[in-house]
Amino acid sequence: MAQKQAPEAPPAQAGFPNAHDILDHAPIGIFKTTPEGRFLYANQALADMYGYAAPRDLMASIQDIGTELFADPRDGPAVIGLLATDGMVKDYECEQVRKDGSGFWASGSIRTVHAEDGKVSHYQGFVTDITERKQSEMALRLSEIQFRNAFEHSAIGIALVSPEGQWIKVNPRISALFGYTDDELMLKTFQDITHPEDLETDMEFVQRMLAGKIETYQMEKRYFHKNGSIVWGLLAVSLVWDDQGAPLHFISQIEDITERKRAEEALREQEIILKDILESTLSGYWDWNLLKNTEYLSPAFKRMFGYEDHELESSPEAWQKIIFPEDLPSVLEVFDRHVKSRGREPFYNEVRYKHKDGSTAWVICAGRVIEWTADGLPVRMVGCHIDITGKKLAEDALRNKTQLLQNIINTSSDLISVTDMEGNYKFTGPSHSILGYDLDSLVGKNFMEYVHPNDYQRVATAFVEFVTKSEDGVKVEYRYCQNDGEYLWLETIGKFIFDEQGNHKEILFSSRDVTQRKRADESLKIEKKRLIMLLESFPGFIYLQSSDYSVRYANKYFIDHFGEIEGKPCHEVLRGRNDPCEECKTFKVFETDTPQVWEWSQAPEDKIFAIYDYPFIDSDGEKLVLEIGIDITDRKRAEEALLVAKEQAEAANKSKSEFLANMSHEIRTPLNGIMGMMQLLDTTALDEEQRQYVQLTTTSAERLTMLLSDILDLSKVEVGKMELLESEFSMTELQDSILDLFTVTARNKGMTLECSIDPAIPEQLIGDEARLRQVLFNIVGNSLKYSDSGKVNVRMTPIRSWKDGAFRVLFSVSDTGIGIPDDRINNLFKAFVQVDGSYTRKYQGAGLGLAIVKRLVDLMEGRICIESLEGQGTTIHIALYFKLPVGVDSSRAIEALPPPPTSSLRILLVEDDPSNSFPAMKLLQKAGHRGTLAENGRQALDLLAQQDFDLVLMDIQMPVMNGVEATKAIRSSTDLGPNKDIPIIALTAYAMLGDKEKFLEAGMDDYLSKPVSMEDLERVLEINFSKKTSLIIAK
Repeated sequence: MAQKQAPEAPPAQAGFPNAHDILDHAPIGIFKTTPEGRFLYANQALADMYGYAAPRDLMASIQDIGTELFADPRDGPAVIGLLATDGMVKDYECEQVRKDGSGFWASGSIRTVHAEDGKVSHYQGFVTDITERKQSEMALRLSEIQFRNAFEHSAIGIALVSPEGQWIKVNPRISALFGYTDDELMLKTFQDITHPEDLETDMEFVQRMLAGKIETYQMEKRYFHKNGSIVWGLLAVSLVWDDQGAPLHFISQIEDITERKRAEEALREQEIILKDILESTLSGYWDWNLLKNTEYLSPAFKRMFGYEDHELESSPEAWQKIIFPEDLPSVLEVFDRHVKSRGREPFYNEVRYKHKDGSTAWVICAGRVIEWTADGLPVRMVGCHIDITGKKLAEDALRNKTQLLQNIINTSSDLISVTDMEGNYKFTGPSHSILGYDLDSLVGKNFMEYVHPNDYQRVATAFVEFVTKSEDGVKVEYRYCQNDGEYLWLETIGKFIFDEQGNHKEILFSSRDVTQRKRADESLKIEKKRLIMLLESFPGFIYLQSSDYSVRYANKYFIDHFGEIEGKPCHEVLRGRNDPCEECKTFKVFETDTPQVWEWSQAPEDKIFAIYDYPFIDSDGEKLVLEIGIDITDRKRAEEALLVAKEQAEAANKSKSEFLANMSHEIRTPLNGIMGMMQLLDTTALDEEQRQYVQLTTTSAERLTMLLSDILDLSKVEVGKMELLESEFSMTELQDSILDLFTVTARNKGMTLECSIDPAIPEQLIGDEARLRQVLFNIVGNSLKYSDSGKVNVRMTPIRSWKDGAFRVLFSVSDTGIGIPDDRINNLFKAFVQVDGSYTRKYQGAGLGLAIVKRLVDLMEGRICIESLEGQGTTIHIALYFKLPVGVDSSRAIEALPPPPTSSLRILLVEDDPSNSFPAMKLLQKAGHRGTLAENGRQALDLLAQQDFDLVLMDIQMPVMNGVEATKAIRSSTDLGPNKDIPIIALTAYAMLGDKEKFLEAGMDDYLSKPVSMEDLERVLEINFSKKTSLIIAK
């Protein structure tokens, strides 16, 4: 015989990784340790397994493997002992501990490496995560228990048989069927007790199944009973394969059909009588002449499928038309085997037929060839169909129910267990693993062993009453000891499991971890107590009113000021009225479901309260109104005094402005005479010194004229005499006028002047062109005045309009000049004030230009905003509304605009007082913004590190970390990214002198005084979000 040649070794592969690279990237954990238990080497897979980012982290962290990595302290010494005695450990399975403290199952193999002197040099080993396999084994144990119950108590014989035919395990029914004890049967094969005439057919099936050609087979065969008699069995066989695809064992189900076979013998003798009997039963009889291909189908056969006798012809073709097409091949296959075996292999099928009403009918189709030709061909075959539809439906329902229950147990987060009537565990579901115990270790233990001592008596009493008084069920909450000694709270429900006689057999327990709920309940109690303390100490009245006017709750302030409630309606308590108030503002909340804010004067103390009414849903679902009343008597009186002072100041200011206007007119008259005389004098013959005097006088007079014009304009605006004259004007002409007026000045200073108009702006607009030019000329002039190099850029772009039918333009003037310090920007629009004294000395002017610009912009209902960096330049933005001439379409410009940036801002509200946070959150919600609440500065820092926000509203006085400390921490943080520069608005009830400077110094952008109104909130959001986005957003 020719010998097989060994294959040639493959050629070396370029770039093939070395052994160390293979170890580093192996999918299983590989390590090397010192004899003392410290890692010398670990690969990435091992680091991942123990929860470390890299092998070096694992090696640095673990000092003693034997004590730090094993969940059970007994496993470390056990492994060390095996290494000492055997020099190796193979497939040692135990639970180990990750870095985060969680556990996992691992299988490890270790070998000892000795040095040349015979001493232990180090240990090498492999570790595999077998957690999933362990979980599968646990599930398998449960499945085995269930199978064992079915196996032991089955009404038919069930056996496990090796591929060679050796009996491996049999249930009691098998032993009773064949008359052997279990031990006697284990010494035999199924071939030993099979009738020789059936053995060949049986072995043929076995070989086909082992070859993978069939999955199951079924046959009728004869067995030898121990007493020598013949036992007929209906055999159904399936094959179980192992994970490697090798045959593991057969599952054989054997139904004793000896009596049926005897009946079949009697059937041949009493065919005619039996035929009549079959016609009167639910079985369908058939008689098939194979040579003539004719067949008799009994009326009962036809009725089985919903047909009357005349509706279905009696022929082989008739039943072949109504059988399920996919079932017909198996019928024909069984028929062929029956014929080829000369009847030794039974003709038996469970098949489906189509019922006349469209449903599916399951039947047992059984028959036998009773006549043969001399050369062995079948002549006549008889049989019957038995309706097993109900049985099949019941089997499917039972199978589905069993699978459903199994899935529920396997997937339920509840701890499902079964105990005997004394409380000893008989079964624990997979979820019990959260307790840290091996599930098998709980079996046989009493659940009361794990109950907290303080709960023991209460649980024991409930359990005894449940068992002895035959209650329908029991529900109890208690603490359960985990394997690590810690306790968790369980809510356990117990129900009885009944035996076939209806007696209590076992108890089914379903337990749920309610530890978090218990902690939450405790926290809720504390929070409720804290809330009551807050409500009772609130410096104002708070009460809940129902729709029937009754007062449900009132705090101490309310009772101290208005007396006890005693079931009285609100109008009686607050107003001393017998009937409800007309136009009750509080009751509007019930009607509109929206908050109400109003003021209420109380007699006889003449107090004034700010009333805040909010919708409130009680715990029982009833709609109430929460009313908060704050005494604002002192504030209102101060406001009245302030209003009188304001009116007096405005009157004085108006008188001043009228005086300035009159004075400017009076001064202009002689000034014109002086300028006229200087112009005449300039036309005469003058020497150089005299001409210099004339030019200096003329320049001074021109400056004085400009100053008088500015004073006149300013006074006109202040006294309300400045009127806007709207007319249609050209944007191109406006652009040209700017360039014509200032290009020479820019060129003389070596600078560039640029002016651009966005194409989306219509050429013609309607507005006061003269005042617009005055505004732009002032700003452009200032930009050139305070810039010595670079350029001035004027941009005109469309922005979103907040007015119907109006077109809005943003004018932006940028320069590369000296810039403005942050602490001087607020003075920029004040009359007669420049940036500071040094600028006044270097740059000529009275400081009226931007003051007039600001007033003109306000007069035109526009907005102005400044961006500036000292030493780098300044940009002034002005947003103005204009009308559109008839026929001008601005839709193209409007559609191109971005959505308003203040719509739905993400705002972080930092406020510890619920009475302030609740209305503030409601105001944000009503304004269309998304609010997130933090109760102190520390929580605010945590939220800013986790989420993006557009703006922060920061209370000042808070526990843990106050608003000023939180703001400083935000501004100095290196971990908040863009949130480090987020606009922060202070919220304070104590806006004292110097507070604003303190807030700004801490890094805040603005502040609001409490109580906050919707108008103040919108104003601050508009201003500060505009700063953040460099856009002007106005309503």
